[in-house]
Amino acid sequence: MPAKLSPHGKDVLAKAQRDGVTNVVLVISTEAGATERTATTLRELGATVEATDTSIGYLRVSVPVGDVGRVTAVESVRQVDVDEPISRPDPTP
Repeated sequence: MPAKLSPHGKDVLAKAQRDGVTNVVLVISTEAGATERTATTLRELGATVEATDTSIGYLRVSVPVGDVGRVTAVESVRQVDVDEPISRPDPTP
C-alpha cells in the first residue's frame, strides 16, 4: 500500500477487506490549491465526493475498497486515512 495511507488506515483497510466491506470512506489532504482538481480526478475514478474544504485542502470520499490504491496514486493527494465510525456504548441501563 502506498505511503500516503497512514499505518492505522492500512490496518482499518485490511480489516475492511477481511470483513467483506465493499466501500470505505477516506479522509484526504491535498496539495495547496488542488482540492477541486483532486475532487474532479477522484470522481473520474469512480469516487463519491461527500465533502470538501478548499481552505485546508480536505476531501472526504467514498470509494470501493479495491480502488484505494488508485486514490492514493493521484499526484495531488498528500495524505489519506480511512474514516471509521465511532462506536458508542449503548446508553440503555
